[in-house]
Amino acid sequence: MSRLALTPVFLLVLPCAALAQGTSSQRNTTQPGASSSLTIRGRIFTPQGGPLEQQVRVTLKTMSQAVVQEIFSDSVGNFEFRGVPVNNYEIVVWATDRYETTTERIEIYARASRMVFQNIFLKEKEDRNANSKPKGSVISVGELSMKVPKVAEDHYRRGLKLVTQKKYEESIPHFLAAIETFPAFYRALNDLGVQYLRLRRFDEALDVLNRAIGIAPNVPHALVNVAEVKIERGEDAEAVPLLQRALELDASNWLVHTLLGVTYYHQGDYPHAKNEFDRALLMGEMPTVAVNYLYVANVYIRQRDYPKAIAECEKYLKDYPKGPDVPEVQSKVALMRATMDGDTIAITSRP
Repeated sequence: MSRLALTPVFLLVLPCAALAQGTSSQRNTTQPGASSSLTIRGRIFTPQGGPLEQQVRVTLKTMSQAVVQEIFSDSVGNFEFRGVPVNNYEIVVWATDRYETTTERIEIYARASRMVFQNIFLKEKEDRNANSKPKGSVISVGELSMKVPKVAEDHYRRGLKLVTQKKYEESIPHFLAAIETFPAFYRALNDLGVQYLRLRRFDEALDVLNRAIGIAPNVPHALVNVAEVKIERGEDAEAVPLLQRALELDASNWLVHTLLGVTYYHQGDYPHAKNEFDRALLMGEMPTVAVNYLYVANVYIRQRDYPKAIAECEKYLKDYPKGPDVPEVQSKVALMRATMDGDTIAITSRP
């Protein structure tokens, strides 16, 4: 069986939706409807991608501006709203002496998982550090707390726009320009690394992602992306400690469980692989995490349990009817049903 291909976004790409992630909420494509309450959990980051090391007021509002809940984040920017009904909301992080009020919209549909994740990146006030500009190629810890210059932010946004259009190669010069202007630009380094990963330019991906880790070692996005590079290169053993560290920093990241599952799968440890894929399915939202059904199906195929493999494939088809792997999955399901001989059967997921 060929290695399982992985989809790199969220990746953390540091989402301005992503990702990630890189690490933002994933929207559900099913129709709204009645459902039991759930939890919205997230983390607040500085513009550079570092952790927000202070408590801030966070408000959950309906789209009609009715306040649902209001809390304070913890000292590293984590927040959690519990008992939230299905609806569309705005999450408001109120201004501090340094950062502007930031609002993110989040859509929760009836078939969403019990836990929804939304990471938020703040924007620095325009009048703060207006004249600050990093110089030279050496990045100091102090640079991480500096304001991203507008010209760097503009280049970064242009790169992101091209990424949303799947013009990955064309986005690279914009991320590079952002980094040249502001070498400590964590988000730009991380997202540049993700584009190199997508294009299978692994050495270049590792270079910029490791630079991002050097700037913000306690932010998980680049750690996860380096781990994915390692997995793609067949260096699973080197990926595991990176993923374990990412979980220590953000235990709510379903993608980390998926990647850990892949490393176990490659090592032939199918029970632990399935356990990680199941965790990802519980933690993430459909259809984003639906690929884990196919990973579980592969585990069952390896164990020659074809009825269970078919059941997992059918879950994928139900929850992701327009998924990229639908034709292949339908074909393999038909083959398994017809022969119940899976020696040559394997479900793979493609980017």
